[in-house]
Amino acid sequence: MSETVNKLNELLKTQLLGLTGKAALFQLALICRNEGLENIKLFHFIVTLPLKNAPTFTKKSIDELRNIFNSLLATAFKHAEIQLLAGRMIRNLIYGELLNVGTGWFVDKKISQSESFKWMIQESLDSLDKADKNF
Repeated sequence: MSETVNKLNELLKTQLLGLTGKAALFQLALICRNEGLENIKLFHFIVTLPLKNAPTFTKKSIDELRNIFNSLLATAFKHAEIQLLAGRMIRNLIYGELLNVGTGWFVDKKISQSESFKWMIQESLDSLDKADKNF
């Protein structure tokens, strides 16, 4: 399990190199979505495992992922409250996407699963950006 999170961490570091702000968060969401869909059963196990029960090496991997994510949130939004909301919103969208796509709920072909996810992430980031500016 920690190997999968470590792989995701390295992938994020490589593919997000030089990106900051909303562009980096958008790409992070896409990478997490794609990696999660490729390893859907492992994803379900990881997100349902209470962190207090995770082995120490897995906690370290998850902490590194959290640090990457929080660093990017800080480049996109200046207010701590908006960063917190943004982190929760993005995680909820990723988890919801993986749960729904992974279990076969999103089957309507009018809009592709990928395109609807991109739209939701972009709309969320834009809304959070507006809230951050008006805070």
